[in-house]
Amino acid sequence: MKYMTPELLARAQDEKTVDAASDEWEKALERYTEHLRAIWPKLPRSARRLARRVNLHDAVTLLVGIKEASTKAMILLHLDEPGDQTFVILYDLLKKMEWFDHSSLTKTASGGDHPLWLYDEFDVVEENDIKYFTHSILFSNGWELKLSFRGMYGGRIKQFLNQVRALSREDLQTA
Repeated sequence: MKYMTPELLARAQDEKTVDAASDEWEKALERYTEHLRAIWPKLPRSARRLARRVNLHDAVTLLVGIKEASTKAMILLHLDEPGDQTFVILYDLLKKMEWFDHSSLTKTASGGDHPLWLYDEFDVVEENDIKYFTHSILFSNGWELKLSFRGMYGGRIKQFLNQVRALSREDLQTA
């Protein structure tokens, strides 16, 4: 995370530093907004759609996974919106997922057994004549995930089962 850093979030949660951190937070948000505007035309359409249309803040992270021996990764979320909104993001990775443990981040409300999606940042990387994208995500448990990808897709999905049970013909016909 380059803008909404875990250290800044930790200072915003501390009573002694909350006022100064709040001002820094607003400035960091302005810098990231400027950065996002600058890279906007270079981002894949799906990343622009995700950044523009979906509020992932406080979404419950149900699953982060990668297909074995593959470059395909998936994040499954339950959105903090009215209704039963489940959202999936699929990535075509260029590199392995990178995980960073930020112990400076106070472990806030974590959504029960599942961490909450706090903040995310997109970036465009051009190195050795290769252009790719990064998506950095900060979770409420103090972990940051950085995904380097060529392409991605995100969308709401209809949830059929939220617990193990047999599907009836009626369930399948309404799908």
